[in-house]
Formats: sequence, C-alpha cells, structure tokens
Amino acid sequence: MTTLLNDSTVLTLPITMGKIPIEDNIKLYYKRMGGGDKIAIVLHGGPGFNSNYMALDLRQLSHGRTLIFYDQRGSGYSTPITDPELISIEHFVEDLEKVRLFFHLDKLTLIGHSWGALLAGLYATSYPDNVEKMVLIGAAGPNSDSDKEFEERLPKGVPDKEKDALKTIGQNYGEELSLKRCWDSWSIWLKAFNIDGVNTRRIWGDICNISTEYYKGTHVSVIQFMHDNYLRENQPDIRDELNKVKAPTLVIHGEEDPIPIDAAHAWVKSLPNAKLFKFPTSGHLPWVDSPDLFFPAVDTFLRGDWPNTFDESGNKDKNIKATPLIENQLPYETLFNEIKERSEEFALAISDQKWNRASEYFTKDGMTLPPAAPPISGQNGIATFWKTAYKKGMRSLELQTIEVEGMGVRTMEIGKYVIRGEKDEILDTGKYMVIWKKTEDGWKLYRDIFNTSLETRSPFEVPDYLFPPEGTLEPKNVKG
Repeated sequence: MTTLLNDSTVLTLPITMGKIPIEDNIKLYYKRMGGGDKIAIVLHGGPGFNSNYMALDLRQLSHGRTLIFYDQRGSGYSTPITDPELISIEHFVEDLEKVRLFFHLDKLTLIGHSWGALLAGLYATSYPDNVEKMVLIGAAGPNSDSDKEFEERLPKGVPDKEKDALKTIGQNYGEELSLKRCWDSWSIWLKAFNIDGVNTRRIWGDICNISTEYYKGTHVSVIQFMHDNYLRENQPDIRDELNKVKAPTLVIHGEEDPIPIDAAHAWVKSLPNAKLFKFPTSGHLPWVDSPDLFFPAVDTFLRGDWPNTFDESGNKDKNIKATPLIENQLPYETLFNEIKERSEEFALAISDQKWNRASEYFTKDGMTLPPAAPPISGQNGIATFWKTAYKKGMRSLELQTIEVEGMGVRTMEIGKYVIRGEKDEILDTGKYMVIWKKTEDGWKLYRDIFNTSLETRSPFEVPDYLFPPEGTLEPKNVKG
C-alpha cells in the first residue's frame, strides 16, 4: 500500500530545540525528536561528551515515539562550567530530575550509553519510583572494577602512543582547543572503542559539535574533573542499591567492547528485572557495528516486550524480532516504514544478484550516482553497474534508512550504506540520498546518490567510457 501524498503535503521528522533552566545560572541544551506520545530520555557518555555523537545515528528510534537528547552539565551547547564546585555526581543526577520536571513526565524511560548508562543507574537508585524502564548500552560498571580492566582490553590495533593519549584525552579536550585538536582526540577515542577503523566511518556524529565557548579554554574540563574525582578508583559502588530498582532493564553490550562484559553481568545480577543482550561482533557503539540487531532489539523493548537474544554459543536466535509495524501510526511513520521496506527490498535484490529485478525499482528515466563513478541512467545501465560491482568483489549491499521527507508525489530518503565482500569484510561505506517517485506501481527510485566516506577511493569506481549516457553498453536483458 502506498501512502497518498497530495501535491501540497510535506512530511518531515519533527525536531525542536531549546534550553532547560537549571539553578546556578546553568542551562541545559536539548533536542526533541519525533512526535509519538511515548517519550524516552537519551543520556550521552563521557562524562563531558555531548548528545551530538548519538543523535544523528539514533534518530531511527524516534519513529513512533519521541526522543529527548540533552547535553549534560558543562558540555555541548549547555552552559560551560567555570566553578568545579558545580560538578559532581549529585549534580548530574539532580539535573536529570529537573529534565523530568521540565517536560512534565511522570515516569522516565531512559536510554543511557557508557557513562550515560551509569548515570541512569545512579538516578534510578535515587528516584526508583520515577523510572519506568531503562536501556543500558555499553554501560560502565555499577562499581569501579571495569575501569581497572579497561586498558588491558584496548584493541591491539591502537598504537601505544595513542593509548597514552587516550589516558589524557580529558586534558586535551579541556585546554584551549581547536576543532582539529578535538577531532584528533575523537579519532583516538573511536579507535580504542570500536572494533575496526572502517566501522568508525559509519558514524555521523562527533563530540566536537559544541559551543564556541568551550574552545576558549576558560571552563572546567568535565571529563577530566569527573574521572579524577568521582570515577576510576573513586567511583561509588551502587550494586546493593540497585536492588530497589524494579524497572525492566535491557542491558546491551558488545563482546568486543573494551569495557569488559563483566560490567554488563554486574548490572544484570544487581537489577531485579534485567536481561543481557550480547552482541558478538560489536564494540562500544553497537548501533554502528550491528544496526540490524540493535534497532529491532531496542525498539521491541521500548514497545513493551523483551527481544530475543543470542544463545550461549553466541549464535543469533533465528527468531529475533524485526521492528514491528506501529498501530495507529502517524503519517510520517507510515511513510518511513514504506520507504524503508522498499529500500530493503532493493538491497536484497542486489545481494541476491538479481540485477534486472533491482533495476526495476527505478523509473525508466531513473539515474544512480554510485560512489566515485559517473552518473548511470536507464534501467539497463543500472543493472549493468551492479553486475560490474559484483565482478569487482561485492557480495552484499546493506541500506539503513535514517530519515525520510515527503514532498508531494516525491519523497527524499537519507541513510547509510555498506558494501561487503566474500569474507563479509566492508569494501565501501558511506551515506546515500534517494529521491523516490510515487507511481501507479508504488514507490520507484528516481535518483539514487551514493557518497563514500572512506579515505581511499571506492573500489567500485568505474571509468567514464564504461557507461554511455543511456546505459546501452550491454544487451537489454542483463543475465541475472
């Protein structure tokens, strides 16, 4: 069924931004995303990072609900802190309570990553009756033991000098800063916390999208101050206190995360109503390493059910639930799900080597702009290109829809793509933009633009002479 959009209809993901007043002349920046009645608060890591490194990549979870991201005290676009007396664990917990009151929420659904997961647990021990459910992702442990093992678990590919730099990343981030210096620190952090360098190219956000005030070097470095005074050896042990938190809690942890899996087990053992979802091939950012598992799992849990997980041998349960369709969907969610399904069908046709079937998803005047290649027009030319990509080593195409925008009879889709080879290795990755056209046969691809994010040239670059303008180089019926 195709969503009927008249010529004046525009459907977009609702996004609003603002600031939450806190005492001591402090304001917290927030971004509200989505239009559903169910609301979840997202807590970023660090402490001292900001919501930008998560918001762009997690927006898929805002379909059918509302996500509220906020920059914690002394970070991002929130008020810089110049007095160290205004930074403590208690301040972070009370700030979250003020966020709850500001948005007039009775109970909180919390999604916390890394330090943000620990903050969710700290808040839950202080306000257990105010928490409805929690998702803890790559959580720092509820006691300090996980920090002691962290350095031993850093990936072997991280040079010693970068490991040393990682120990002082808070100092680098807190002194007078340049955008380049911030990006250099972020790059070191990603190498340490992700399973490989190629996957870091799949991340859209970063920690350097911050207020210019932070580049003047006059504020307190929250990340350095908190780690020196409240975390590491000084971190409070809240395992016994977690027993009073009855909220259902989904603990997600990548087995390749430098934070040891024992930290996740400690959460599950301490919380009365918690389950662990292990991702065998993920590091600290599982929504980047395993989006096909992460988003259905979190979405299923937020809708009130436990996702299926992995058995003890690490094999994926074949019955893992896909993202369910939303009852009584808002028009935007209906459009998003239709485009997402259509996009996945196209990717499956490519992965199954059904070149003609894939080309039929295009209008007759459709055009694709592959990574580092000239535009290719016409269904036959498009089929020929994907057949050529297969000869160059491609074995599968993954498309992850991030956002859509409906404009009358046309809809724009933006997302991430991954092209894999015979050994499931990533050959190319980046972002794509699609213009879909509404026809009598449903949504058809009109323009498809791929933009690689690799530092090297795409292995699927083809010379100009290979495809004439109308793609008539090969016979009309391309085998497959």
